[in-house]
Amino acid sequence: MTSISIHVEGADQAGEARRAAARLATGAGLDQATTGRLAIVVTECANNLWKHAGGGEIVLTPTGPEEGGVEVLALDKGPGMRDVERCFQDGYSTAGSSGTGLGAVRRLATDHDVYSSPDKGTALLARVTKPGTRRPDTQVGGISVPLRGETECGDDFAFSDGASATGVLVVDGLGHGPAAADCAVAAVEAYRENGSAAPPDVMRAVHGALRATRGAVPRQASTQIGSRASTTTTRIERRRRA
Repeated sequence: MTSISIHVEGADQAGEARRAAARLATGAGLDQATTGRLAIVVTECANNLWKHAGGGEIVLTPTGPEEGGVEVLALDKGPGMRDVERCFQDGYSTAGSSGTGLGAVRRLATDHDVYSSPDKGTALLARVTKPGTRRPDTQVGGISVPLRGETECGDDFAFSDGASATGVLVVDGLGHGPAAADCAVAAVEAYRENGSAAPPDVMRAVHGALRATRGAVPRQASTQIGSRASTTTTRIERRRRA
């Protein structure tokens, strides 16, 4: 699942981020009201970057069919928030604005979280999903951003949550661009179809799916629920091209 990354240095890029979010909202099947909420959340996050942090990055990611929404991640290396709770209160501003931006994010997002370190920067996460969507008991997040100049990313991940074990797969398709993305997709699809099997069987299935591609480096981790047992497996599959 490829994310969209937008570097924000001013109002123009804030508009670009809002338009990109609208496209993802259409793909996720969000209704007009939810799309409007998403637009405001993205705009306020982006404006906060260039007004208060000297610029930063907006990363937009579809949440997947289960939740049906869009995840917004705002990253910066600015001054940070010394009092996070106060920064989210309406009327508080360090830049002479109305001070309602972060408060709007809190009110309109389905859920949100923030990590900030003074003088180092801030990571703000906001998720906007369809009304009535139930949050999964276990949540896993990841970002796959294409190399600059490319349209597709060769890195991907998948997550499985079974009755007895929880697992995750990360995969690095060889090279960059569409061909590498095809490798990652093949590995992820195989993992999703076999994620409930024993870890060695899962990797055999992933290995088999990669035979028709240029190759990839997948790595999986699995933890048994109710115990401290865990398993990690790495396997390299490289195919020669004629």
